[in-house]
Amino acid sequence: MKKASLFLVLFFAFTLLAKPSLYLSKSAYSKGEPIVVYFEDLPGNPNDWIGIYPKGSSNELTNAKDWSFTNGGEALNERGGIKEGGLIFGGINEKGEYEARLFLDNSYKEVDRVSFTVKDGVRDALEYENPIDKKIFSNGAVYYPSDLRENYPKPIIFFLSGWWTKSDKTYETMLKYISSLGYIVVFVKENERYDASVANIADEILEKSDILKYADSSKFGVVGHSSGGGKAFYLFNSLIKRGWGDEGKFIFSMAPWYAFEMRRSDFEKIPSSTNIVIQQYEKDFENDPRISLTIYSLLKSVPDRNKDYQIIKGADHYFPQGEGSLREKEKVLRPLRALIKYTFDKDDNFYDEALNKGSDRPYDIDFQRVLPSSNYDFGCAPLRENLKRAVEATDVDYCSIVH
Repeated sequence: MKKASLFLVLFFAFTLLAKPSLYLSKSAYSKGEPIVVYFEDLPGNPNDWIGIYPKGSSNELTNAKDWSFTNGGEALNERGGIKEGGLIFGGINEKGEYEARLFLDNSYKEVDRVSFTVKDGVRDALEYENPIDKKIFSNGAVYYPSDLRENYPKPIIFFLSGWWTKSDKTYETMLKYISSLGYIVVFVKENERYDASVANIADEILEKSDILKYADSSKFGVVGHSSGGGKAFYLFNSLIKRGWGDEGKFIFSMAPWYAFEMRRSDFEKIPSSTNIVIQQYEKDFENDPRISLTIYSLLKSVPDRNKDYQIIKGADHYFPQGEGSLREKEKVLRPLRALIKYTFDKDDNFYDEALNKGSDRPYDIDFQRVLPSSNYDFGCAPLRENLKRAVEATDVDYCSIVH
């Protein structure tokens, strides 16, 4: 099994008589998924070590699935001891219950253990994986894992709502589930304007919640529905300009409306390493699908392997909304979970579920049914004067896709 790799976590707090302890970022892993084990308050012996064991097994080394000295060394006294940090263990390929166990100074003196589960993977039944908490604001909310800690940053995901959203309750199932996977979710309520000023609202929520000190901005995503699905692209680009996303980034756009303030040249600035899914719903007679098809056609900087246009059969425009069960929402939650796992964890087991379900060229083939614009409540034409001005300012013709 691949040897665990070491990374350091620096702490700037003093604790008295703290007990050595272990900590996991989540409680469930897929087969083969890397397992990150954090440790803190160790005495700093050079030969302290951590082993991965099947639950219920004794501490003999022969029972360990993997092990490593906490300093990452491969031999006794090879390196100096450390008191806090983390180890990345290679994945386990057998489902079951396991434990990470902490031992001191090359002995079998166990001082802490933490449990986790290994599951079959992508096709497991969806379930809330970890407890969460949330903070509510007038213009949004922040959902986050209950065990959030400042020295163990989590990837951050922004969720932009559709028009006429009253509160986070409108998307509660999705928000709770995404956060339970171990991520910070910033919910931004639509401000019902023909511009991209929701990006300013996102900044306001970040400031009010003080959540950034817990966030790993090298891994981020933007999820959006309806008007939020269009505005997701502007927010994404604004975060890229700040240097976010070096270790992974994605956009998950559901039945998008117009991408306000995004010109053709702005779409071309989306990094090629971005993973993008656009979902359109078969029974959606709200937003004209020419809009989502046009947006997808403009993603020329992103290779086909990194993007997918998916049609969800039997679903209408409001499918992502509501407080339904995970099973009821799995047509949107499964691809989203897979996109997150593939992007943040580099787990190839989730690639097909995320980016190989639909079409790479939906506007060239008879893939997306397109009716006359008048059949949709929000067709691409004709437009009210103020909306027309906002759309025309983008230099994008959203009615140009015709089958």
